[in-house]
Amino acid sequence: MARVTLSGLDYSLEGTSTSFNLVDLTAANFTAQGVILADGQTAIQGVSLIAYEGAMYPAMVTARENTRPASPFAQREHKWLVRFADNVTSKVESFEIGGADLTLLIPGTEKMDLTTPEGAALVAFVETNVRSNAGNPVTVTEVIHVGRAS
Repeated sequence: MARVTLSGLDYSLEGTSTSFNLVDLTAANFTAQGVILADGQTAIQGVSLIAYEGAMYPAMVTARENTRPASPFAQREHKWLVRFADNVTSKVESFEIGGADLTLLIPGTEKMDLTTPEGAALVAFVETNVRSNAGNPVTVTEVIHVGRAS
């Protein structure tokens, strides 16, 4: 498995990143995995107020944006915690997305509404492409808003 990282800047010009596992990058799948990485950026940009234009996949690096997001609410400390279960071992794992777009919350909860186009796109990307630490496909169990110091 290859650990990929998407990076961006929040409204305070502080850096933030999101990392998850994809299949190993090879000469045979380089172009296809580039498309998948771009799809991941699109899905994450749909649920975050941060651009996440920077990307790092072993042997494939794109520089982070240098422009401040338009929304003052684009703060790296407001995060989505994406929890998922390994489809083989049932082990629960997670990753975080900074700059959570809180308009996607289910009213009265801290959970993302996964039935919105943005929530559904994130789930579809994760379940199709992200792999557990053991290298197995995963199923999203929930996406919740959490506050973090970094």
